Amino acid sequence: MMQRAMLWNLLNFAFSQGAGIVIFFMIAAQVPPHIFGVIALATIAADYVSMEGRNAAMDAILQVGRYDEKSLSSAFTCFLVITLVIAGGMWLAAPTVGAAVAEPLVADFMPLFGLMMLPVPWLAVMDAIMMRDLRYKEATQRSIVGTLVGGAVGIGLAFSPWLLWALFGQRLVSLIVVTALEYKYTRWAPKLHFDRTSGFDFARRFFALWMISTLIQTISRTTLLVFGLRYDVVTVGLLRATNRISEAVQGPIISPLTNLWFPLMSKVKGDIAGERHVYNSIVRTATFVALPTFAGLAIVADDAVALLLPEQYAGVAPILRATSITLLFIPVLWFNVVALSAMGMNRMSLAYTAIIVASSLSTLVAFHDASPPAALLIMSVPCVMVGIA
Repeated sequence: MMQRAMLWNLLNFAFSQGAGIVIFFMIAAQVPPHIFGVIALATIAADYVSMEGRNAAMDAILQVGRYDEKSLSSAFTCFLVITLVIAGGMWLAAPTVGAAVAEPLVADFMPLFGLMMLPVPWLAVMDAIMMRDLRYKEATQRSIVGTLVGGAVGIGLAFSPWLLWALFGQRLVSLIVVTALEYKYTRWAPKLHFDRTSGFDFARRFFALWMISTLIQTISRTTLLVFGLRYDVVTVGLLRATNRISEAVQGPIISPLTNLWFPLMSKVKGDIAGERHVYNSIVRTATFVALPTFAGLAIVADDAVALLLPEQYAGVAPILRATSITLLFIPVLWFNVVALSAMGMNRMSLAYTAIIVASSLSTLVAFHDASPPAALLIMSVPCVMVGIA
């Protein structure tokens, strides 16, 4: 079961990220770093729902283990209310955020990305239905199709007079395609129903898991915000381009392992030998693939950027090298939180995450004179120390 899940996950991320990085390079050939910075800042709040919130809701449903219509509809309704509140907040905060970063386009895009969050609760429930039976084959199909169709739209817009809308159009079309395919696979439609017992059980687990994943992502998104305030929007665009490259490399080798924790641990829950086997297998595999991959990426960063990106993205190389060095510690850092949560140790996972976030962001703020690459390296030091401890 673990081998089949790993193979489908590997195919999913290898194809999606491989196609995604090609799409990124084609769009980057036309879209300047400034626009990437605008979109990165405009999506900070929305991504907390569409990415971390969606995963947390799926994991909470898997933890509860009830898939009757009453429980699923209660989970959907609870998550939808939270999404509507955050979307409304994005509409209200857009002018203030645009003024704070001195970029009116950020204020224009924020409400649009707020609207794009509304299908996320539906997607989260359908994700849980699919992962209950480890249906990684269907998950792979929906990701590949969503990436290709959304990417085609993004590339088309990038080479048109409407290149400003390339990144937004890419995400919007991908969202529509993924939603349609998941409905085809699950045939589950949302219903506005709320059972107090089921809803409160879901909410209790959801908020703990969401807080954990949100705190983790707070590091990268707060770094984007700090870079925008400390340097400029162009630097944010360079950092976002760097992240896109590193994600394309780490996605096929690390994300498949990350996504195995909850489904596989749910199958061996309470079996200490089974939990130990899952844990050791995932961490060993991560160590085997992560160390040579990111050491190599750090070495060839200058050549890779010069070969793949236009000259205006030359500043990506030193940031990519620093990011690659921090990613050498994936086996030590990245799986602690998800492993604890997968075994139901939500409080310990939350405490660990809070310490990691507080120490890294405090270091980032303290060294305000550091260059962007140096800032990334410095803020990783406390994370590594806490992770080893």
